[in-house]
Amino acid sequence: MLTRSEWRTLNTISYSKYKKIRIDDILYRGFQYWKIFSFRFDYSLDDYCQKRLVLKYSQFKRAILLMIQAWLAIILQSSLVIWPKSPYLIDPKYTEEILHLQRIDIVFIQTITMFIILECMWFHLFKNIIHYRSFFTNFLVANLPFNTKKLDPESIKYLIRFFYISDYFAIYSYKVFLFGIINMVIAATYYAFYLYINGQIKTIQLIIVIPIYIIYLRHVVFVICQLFVSINFLVFLIRYLTIKFRRLWKSSHSIVMKKLPSTERNDTIVWNRFHYGYVTLYSETAKFNGTVRSILFYLETISKLSLIMSTIFYSRQKVMGIHNTMAALVILFLFIYTSILYSRVVCMPSYNQQCTIHLSNWLARIQRKRFINRNIRTICKRVVWQRFIKLNLFLETMMENGFGFTCGQICSID
Repeated sequence: MLTRSEWRTLNTISYSKYKKIRIDDILYRGFQYWKIFSFRFDYSLDDYCQKRLVLKYSQFKRAILLMIQAWLAIILQSSLVIWPKSPYLIDPKYTEEILHLQRIDIVFIQTITMFIILECMWFHLFKNIIHYRSFFTNFLVANLPFNTKKLDPESIKYLIRFFYISDYFAIYSYKVFLFGIINMVIAATYYAFYLYINGQIKTIQLIIVIPIYIIYLRHVVFVICQLFVSINFLVFLIRYLTIKFRRLWKSSHSIVMKKLPSTERNDTIVWNRFHYGYVTLYSETAKFNGTVRSILFYLETISKLSLIMSTIFYSRQKVMGIHNTMAALVILFLFIYTSILYSRVVCMPSYNQQCTIHLSNWLARIQRKRFINRNIRTICKRVVWQRFIKLNLFLETMMENGFGFTCGQICSID
């Protein structure tokens, strides 16, 4: 399923190494995850930066093998749905009788659509890399090596702890699923031999069905690893941007509570500092959203389909037992997974709204103080008015710009 070097990449970070880990180490580790599971393409950040990507077979090999595996799994499952009575395949009704459930073809349809959508997502990400339009890679290039001055020590410690815990959970969840899948392969093989010994299936069906199970379950393992490990790093990067915005929100609050004398010079310094931080972070988030919005769109499509399919599957059951309950929960898993993912993304719009409120209060206060002063000459008032018009226009833009991430091109997440 994975090579030896890829298994080493999936080793959890030991507690002793956790004490010494840096943000740079996390970013490089996450980049390795994405090369293995999301891009399926071996390249370096330097080659990407210099536009020197060489499209060799050794770099494409993983992508080709996984694409073949995915489409074989899709075709074989589609055959079970379209031709359940085929003389070369085991009729799904035998599985339904043993597991005491109905309409197992709905489970097959869900996995078929999920595999197809994830293959489309991979092709989209891969195409962006070879055309040097990968916003994800651009984000890593811009942040490596990591400048520790961008965050305070407490925020850095929080991010390291967040990644350590989430990465540990993601890798061990994958290994638990892997153990379960291996047991399923053993059980499916035993079940096929049981049907063969009892004369319910032919030799050709036995020969064909075992490779089908292995190909299908191998790809299921890969998809689970992609969803747990690869997407977990995406959540970390979103959390990193959220922490930066939280610092900006705190600075907007401190502007309102500032004890400095409200002079033109002090107000200009405070505002320029916030304005630069906001514009820089907005640009960084908007560029990174180029990748996030595509991934969220594909995951949202799978999520909605899983909700529909789980409802249909549940409605077709005569009596709910342990097997059909587990099958319904497995189908529903991606809807729950996407909902949890969205919960990590929704903070930015609320921070943006609170920043706008704080700055509006501050701007109203200093405007009142400026124009109460009757000693200001007319020409100075004109300059001050021009400055306040610009500030009000910027605040109005802040309220309308929809800071944060989107699902697809237009659906904002808030």
